[in-house]
Amino acid sequence: MDRDTLDDILGGEAINTLEVEATDDEIRRIAELANKQLELEREVQIKEEELKAKKEELRSVQEHDLPDAFAEAGISEIKLADGSRVKSEPFVTAHISKANTEKAHEWLVNNGHGNIIKREILAKFAKGDDNFIAAMKALQSIGIKVDSKEAVHHQTLKAFAKEQIQKGTDVPVDLFGLYSGFKTKIAK
Repeated sequence: MDRDTLDDILGGEAINTLEVEATDDEIRRIAELANKQLELEREVQIKEEELKAKKEELRSVQEHDLPDAFAEAGISEIKLADGSRVKSEPFVTAHISKANTEKAHEWLVNNGHGNIIKREILAKFAKGDDNFIAAMKALQSIGIKVDSKEAVHHQTLKAFAKEQIQKGTDVPVDLFGLYSGFKTKIAK
């Protein structure tokens, strides 16, 4: 890969090679920035924990405290001074765990609700594989509506781009939305 292509991808940043020794000031700056990153990581972790706690507190008020207060008062709705309406309404959430899937589906079928179970066939074909067209036609011939999707998984694209850049291949930056640079990670 030529220097201009790499500079384009990296946004024109100069690359520090092993041929250049870092000065004390440069090392000090790197250490300061690494410490700043560590502090910011700690702050983000604290804020995420605070957010999680606030969400739980909100859920408790929404699903327990306020509905209980409405029930005790014998009402289901009030209007606040600012014009807001507060209403207590029933809600339902549902989730079938992997462990319960077979039994839950069996129950639905046995109780006349099997039609809410949807089946999906997913088959992956390489671009240009003639079996793709044959499989679609076979499914359509027996009355199955076939949806197809062509995509490159984001991790596959990332690995491909990295490999091609390392090989020196001229990969169109805009076409693939490439962004490259340097990122630090600090293991604890």
